[in-house]
Amino acid sequence: MALPVVALLGYRPVSGDSGDGAHVLRLPGIAGDGASGSTFDPGVSASGVPYCRFLPGASAPAVLPPAPSPPAPPPLPEPVNSPVAAEVTQDQLAVFHSLRDAVEAKYVDPALNGVDLDALGLEYEQRIQAGLSGAGFAQLMKLFVAEFGDGHSYYQTAAEVQQEADRLANGESFVGIGASIAPLEDGTGSVIYVLPGGPADLAGIRPHDHLVSVDGGPIRLADGTIATRGEPGTAVTVQLRRGGGPVFSLSLVRAAFTAPAPVGSCLVAGTRIGYLFLPTFFDTTIDAQVRDALQALMAGGPLAGLIIDDRMNSGGLDSEAKGVLGFLTSGNHGAYVSRSGSTPFIIQGEPIGNSQSVPVVVLVGERTASFGEVFAGVLAVSGRATIVGVTTGGNVELLNAITFDDGSRVWLAQSTFQPAGMPPGVWESSGIVPDVTVHGLWHEFTEVDDPGLARAIEVLLD
Repeated sequence: MALPVVALLGYRPVSGDSGDGAHVLRLPGIAGDGASGSTFDPGVSASGVPYCRFLPGASAPAVLPPAPSPPAPPPLPEPVNSPVAAEVTQDQLAVFHSLRDAVEAKYVDPALNGVDLDALGLEYEQRIQAGLSGAGFAQLMKLFVAEFGDGHSYYQTAAEVQQEADRLANGESFVGIGASIAPLEDGTGSVIYVLPGGPADLAGIRPHDHLVSVDGGPIRLADGTIATRGEPGTAVTVQLRRGGGPVFSLSLVRAAFTAPAPVGSCLVAGTRIGYLFLPTFFDTTIDAQVRDALQALMAGGPLAGLIIDDRMNSGGLDSEAKGVLGFLTSGNHGAYVSRSGSTPFIIQGEPIGNSQSVPVVVLVGERTASFGEVFAGVLAVSGRATIVGVTTGGNVELLNAITFDDGSRVWLAQSTFQPAGMPPGVWESSGIVPDVTVHGLWHEFTEVDDPGLARAIEVLLD
């Protein structure tokens, strides 16, 4: 679907930034985030905070159709049996029995979502006894966990466990262009964020860019790997679309380095409204990054409003979610409820400027999930935030890791979230329902014509 390129017609520089000193917005002759990859730069405030590319009174929000219903996820591939040594099969059976016993004893639903565990266990034992390679066994374990239908629990190989540990300790590692890409159902992708200083950043690739193809082919290889990855120093050409404009190409050289998932921030020009983008909670630097961003936004004085973009946050660690919530609220906001009891969800407050009282809008979308949903829901139920966007999918079951003798593990749904004053698991069935509905998929708009951001600003200015 082609979308109009937004022009900032009739724009006049804003001055007198209400507590942050006088400023002038720079317009380098570009009317918007251009369809050919050019970028509109609105400049920075007197305290050094970048201005948001959406300019109230000048930017026209994109008008988009309602989002289609998300398609069912594709089925997991079936493993192929192959001859293996008897001791390999015995080791695999030991891991499987541990996994089956963990499900029986700890799974959040004592009825196991209607699954006959005895019959299922016998079927999977027979499939293991028929012979499976290491990769085949791992795939079978992923299938077994998927049988319970919660859409959240998952199995990891020992190698995947180590990769995840390295990423949590060191940040996002990549050998490629340095962009986080969300694959789309049509085989293309959406750029969630770019790592500062990486090839994508230096080439001008921006969040919301629509990745159409890589080297003229699909963005995913047959094994599921994103095609932008590759050896350092090798060349890659990506084809992109920005804001519904024509496809343009960029040639990059792949690189290797490690960096945390970046928290984005800016100040809405002519206001004291701040904006924060939360890419994930699966990064142990997120709360520290948010702290730094709030301190910078508050440098010019108290904020009149705060917009938190949670639309691409699929969750992660409860420590990070609680850490960010602590800048905005405090106290007991619910509990994790399991088969054996409940654990209170207590937030330790850490005010930064007027962060505990500033009016808040949280943007949510179809990819907001897990602790991304809990984050938005807690702020809504406690009266701290207005929710703008579309109803989220409902994924608030808490996963706990169980590690097996071979180093693999399962992240198993063992409890669900109970918001304060509400039934346990209510968001699992309902999702987070917005106060104000605004449709639009991430790649259908740019920062310049973001309809969700436009509506959030209106809510705070009303």
